[in-house]
Amino acid sequence: MSYTWLKMLNFDKSFGDHNVSAFVAHENTSYEYKYLYVNKTNIADPFGMELDNAVVQRPASSYIYDYKLESYFGQVKYDFGEKYFIHGVVRRDGSSRFLGDNKWGTFASVGLAWVATQEDFLSSLDWLSFLKLKASYGTIGDQGGKGTILSRGRAYYPGYDFLEIQNNNDQIAISFHTKGNKNLTWEKSNIFQTGAEFELFDRVNVSLDYYIKNTDALFFDKRVAPSLGYAIVTVNDGQMQNRGLEFAVDAKLLQTEDFKLNFSLNGSFEGNEITKMPIEAATGKPKAIDVDRSLYGRSEGHSMFDFYMREFAGVDQQTGKSLWTKHYYMDGEKKVDIKDWQTDIAKKPSDAKIEREFTDNYYEATVKYVGKSVVPDVRGAFRLQAEYKGISLSAQFMYSLGGYAYDRFYSYLMNNGKVGADNWHTDIRNRWQKPGDITDVPRLSNGQDTNVASISSRFITKSDYLALNNLRLGYTLPKSLTDKLSIRKLQVWVSGDNLWFMSERKGFNPVTSESGLSSVYRYSPLSTITGGLKVNF
Repeated sequence: MSYTWLKMLNFDKSFGDHNVSAFVAHENTSYEYKYLYVNKTNIADPFGMELDNAVVQRPASSYIYDYKLESYFGQVKYDFGEKYFIHGVVRRDGSSRFLGDNKWGTFASVGLAWVATQEDFLSSLDWLSFLKLKASYGTIGDQGGKGTILSRGRAYYPGYDFLEIQNNNDQIAISFHTKGNKNLTWEKSNIFQTGAEFELFDRVNVSLDYYIKNTDALFFDKRVAPSLGYAIVTVNDGQMQNRGLEFAVDAKLLQTEDFKLNFSLNGSFEGNEITKMPIEAATGKPKAIDVDRSLYGRSEGHSMFDFYMREFAGVDQQTGKSLWTKHYYMDGEKKVDIKDWQTDIAKKPSDAKIEREFTDNYYEATVKYVGKSVVPDVRGAFRLQAEYKGISLSAQFMYSLGGYAYDRFYSYLMNNGKVGADNWHTDIRNRWQKPGDITDVPRLSNGQDTNVASISSRFITKSDYLALNNLRLGYTLPKSLTDKLSIRKLQVWVSGDNLWFMSERKGFNPVTSESGLSSVYRYSPLSTITGGLKVNF
């Protein structure tokens, strides 16, 4: 359950060519998540829904996660003759996630804009209907929302030490669970953005925005000396940069009395890079790598979502076993295996050459960057809209190109367990069956070959997709008929959402999670069809 309470005071004044608007506001946000679990078995009445209908009860569980946010903010906008613009924003936010003076963060931004076509030297250009240039710079804060390590469970209270209450022979036993960090505070980002908006020939509108976002004091789980009694503490450390180009185009392709055809396209080219890793306690130097969920490696010069894992090298044609890439180097007469690329490569003598071979032992394979990333080259949406004598038809599509995702659900369906124990994907038909078979699907051995479906580049899949997000058909009665019915307008329409989806593999929908990671319990958006009648009197 959550609620937001906003109080705002506005000001708006014009005098001559000067226009000023401003507001101040105060906002309270509260979020609460309640969990209750009760389980009883051995039911007397198979249709009874009450707990007293069962006799065997398992341990019950309940807990509450919550946080609160208080914000004070204000904005001032000024323009001169709707030609020159300046605006400023200041806000101060306090989060219950942090302790003491670290609760509060102050953030501000300023922006400038110039409508160049208001100037005399551009007003006479027939092909340039509108041109606006703009730039802004500011700071924002993140208290640990969705997609960060402070969105998980007990991390709602990262400043506090957590103790766990347990049963010790029906007596209360309290044990240490998680170490908090009272010095933890907001992630802070500095953002510079510049762009342009323009209209050509009164038919094509274009918007371009380029941004650079540098984030400091990242939330990181830092490993510390075990002698402290705990292994990990969440800290503010490390730096990251996001950059990108966003664009939007709206075009009136055809405009006649009876027929209109419009097309719009938007998208973004994005980049993400960790520019500084947090300091490792044991060495006092930047950490070589931080691995998230055994999927993504985080190190300097890489993005937050570059795949870091064992590299699948195909199937042994003679045995049908899976193969993975193994790297090593020779230190004199000694062969040294590279188990983890980012940490072991620093130990290699400068004159030693890195070699490669293949192994059917999963644990001998090298964990490394495999050259693929979740971050796509471009993603966005486009829309086509047509009207003809009262009939309107529009279609909106979403797209993404150039990224990759880990299809974990597919890996479950390509397992090597006991025959008949689980479902298989139809790709299992392509498995190795006899010496000499050339395939990328290993043999079925009734569970004898281990790690067949373990994490590796085998299950990294292109996350390119094209989705029909919305299709709408409508009809508006002619005015000659509505006048006879004494109504102003009558429109009937039917609309469909999420009607069609195309991706690298049937059933694989990478839009269901931020990283495209598939899961058994994650489902695609529902396809829905709705219709309606709208009457204006």
